[in-house]
Amino acid sequence: MNKKHLIFFLIVFFIFAYKVSADLEIVEVMYDPEGSDTNREWVKIYNNGNDQINIIGGKTKDSWRFSEENNNKESKHYINDSIMLSPGGYGILASDKETFLSEYASFSGVVADTSMNLNNTLGTVRIYNELGEVVAYYDYNSDNDIDSEGDEEENNGEDNDSSSQNSNTSSSSSKKEILPPLKITTKINIPKVIVAGDPFVFDSLTTTNRKETYKVGRFLWNFGDGMMTWTKESGPFEYVYEYPGEYVMTLSYFDNSFSEIPEATDRVVVKVIDSGIFISGVGDFSDPYIELNNKSNYEIDLSGWDIIAGSKKFTFPDSMNILAGKKIKLSPKITGFGGNDISNIYISNPSGEIVTTYPLMKASVSRVSNLKGAAPSSTSTSVKDLSDEAHLGNSNVINLDDLGASAGDKAFKIPSSFYPVAGMFLVIGIGIASFLSVKKRNKNEDEIESQISADDIKIIE
Repeated sequence: MNKKHLIFFLIVFFIFAYKVSADLEIVEVMYDPEGSDTNREWVKIYNNGNDQINIIGGKTKDSWRFSEENNNKESKHYINDSIMLSPGGYGILASDKETFLSEYASFSGVVADTSMNLNNTLGTVRIYNELGEVVAYYDYNSDNDIDSEGDEEENNGEDNDSSSQNSNTSSSSSKKEILPPLKITTKINIPKVIVAGDPFVFDSLTTTNRKETYKVGRFLWNFGDGMMTWTKESGPFEYVYEYPGEYVMTLSYFDNSFSEIPEATDRVVVKVIDSGIFISGVGDFSDPYIELNNKSNYEIDLSGWDIIAGSKKFTFPDSMNILAGKKIKLSPKITGFGGNDISNIYISNPSGEIVTTYPLMKASVSRVSNLKGAAPSSTSTSVKDLSDEAHLGNSNVINLDDLGASAGDKAFKIPSSFYPVAGMFLVIGIGIASFLSVKKRNKNEDEIESQISADDIKIIE
């Protein structure tokens, strides 16, 4: 063996020796103290290695974690205080540090605060290091404990019975092989295509590595558009994105109200599009059909959308879809529309927002949730009619694709410079008129004073 090999061997040996010697154990759990449990639960830890163990507290990515599990649900908490365990030293993770020190004044080890809500009959506690690895855990069961209070009294001292420690360790090891540490995952389920202003249904699926599904808990939803909400169930729910765009939706699942750290999270990018639906043509009195065109690159679900024509309304049935870039014709035998109805047509989504109109209009306010079964009135929405009647002629089918451009070419437009000039002349005119009015009034007063003498005044007693 040459010198390089020897150095490499020594480095590997010391690294391995450190990993083996720095071993943390949970030796006792006070899960059901006599009397009230509030602020009186704790977990006792022991360094059985040859090196110091540094438990990092706080709420950073490098902080250690403490967890409790019962009924197959695990809750993780921060360890609030950083502590160092010397070789052979003991420490306490307490639900309340001050309460523990007041009740166990003789304990000389280190104590750290952390949240815990231990089950009074059985459960598992774990400690995670900064890498998220389980470095120590302990299974307890009241059926296997002879005297829980006796354990409490033993903790006044530093030493525990070695055979008891070995028994707990072997019991934990056998359970670890059968029941691995609980791992929870959650997943957001949303439609592939979401139309702005159109309600969509979403939910979540929360499962474990033990093939369990959680439908209740605390679910924190952030929709990425400024809205955030808590729910107690996994769904389904409805939501509406008002505007097109790409939004980051996130979900954090908490096992219970005591959890400070989410047990699982998920994140999806939601693509919200304009509807792309237009009325591309209508029939005549003999055949008053309506033709719709989907100009988007996505298949659009029209379920629950309304067509309002005259005083009549037609609602699209469930699972009604129109393919991307395709047209469909709606027969009057299905819609119930007559020749007089199709002169003014409005299509609205389930939120009551106008999606498109015939004749084509540009709406500045499109929400018409108060309109159900009747055509929108002129006060419901401020619109600018862009249709050009000169293009209608006597054709049985009206193509609306070029109406906006035609109207824009023929309409008379007032130059934008007209309004400032007109305003200036108006101000000047008002000023001149005011000056002449004041001057005339002063002249009349002077003339009246010159005509009045002292003889004209009579004092009435």
